[in-house]
Amino acid sequence: MFDFFCICGKIFDIKIKIYRIGKEQNMIQPDVRETTRRPLLAIERQREILNLLSERGSVRVTELAEAFRVTEETIRRDLDKLEQEGRVVRSHGGAVLADVKDVPHGLRELANVPQKEAIAREAARLVEPGDTILLDASSTAWFLARRLPNVPLTVITHSLASALALSERDQIRVISPGGTLAAVTMSFVGSESLAALRRFHARWLFMSCRAFDPARGAFDANEEQAVIRRTMMEIADERVLMVDGSKLGKRALSFIAGPNDFDRVIVDSGTDGRWLQALQGAGIRLMVAEVGS
Repeated sequence: MFDFFCICGKIFDIKIKIYRIGKEQNMIQPDVRETTRRPLLAIERQREILNLLSERGSVRVTELAEAFRVTEETIRRDLDKLEQEGRVVRSHGGAVLADVKDVPHGLRELANVPQKEAIAREAARLVEPGDTILLDASSTAWFLARRLPNVPLTVITHSLASALALSERDQIRVISPGGTLAAVTMSFVGSESLAALRRFHARWLFMSCRAFDPARGAFDANEEQAVIRRTMMEIADERVLMVDGSKLGKRALSFIAGPNDFDRVIVDSGTDGRWLQALQGAGIRLMVAEVGS
């Protein structure tokens, strides 16, 4: 009997240590694992994923697969479903909540990279030496900034990340409107930025958005960013919207502009055919960027 209690005590100590290690490493907590003693229905599992995101802000596919005792492919399908509902934003290897005010620039850089690179490559073909262009604070515009050739250009951007990406191009003049720095999006916003932007004129605007509905238009999760983008549209001759397929058919908090307010829309070749048909049916001048070409 004594040996039995000793063994039980040791097992209890081991469980406590495992729990503490898991907590220190910000792993999924044991109370979540308790819910996985029986297989969960997809809707139950997705609800638990949202609960985790509310507590932690982000999750990883590998952790979720282990916690819910399912395959990583199953978790990816769960996250795809939640993203289609506008409840999460997929990032490389995981997801973050979609209802946060802004997704950090670093996370946006990791999401849908091949698609954004293809779109940026297609957009860069429109630019000619001597052009003045506007870039918004989207990660797709950041990919475009990195791809622009070192030729005489003037780039106006409120994105600190894009300005830094262009800083070593000696033939490109970079203008920042200044204003209040929004650290999460690495961009300048506010009345000072708006007033400065209105003093300029550009041939091209290259911008993205959080969501794009072919029937309603472009939306953002943040009103400050939406106002900046609307102002940029006012001072540009050619307005180009760059959206990968994951943003189509969705809406977010703040309206930016209608679908026909853009002169061109660039999407990636992996975009669902029904969205391509919807865009063409709306009379939008569509450009499709080949992924991997």
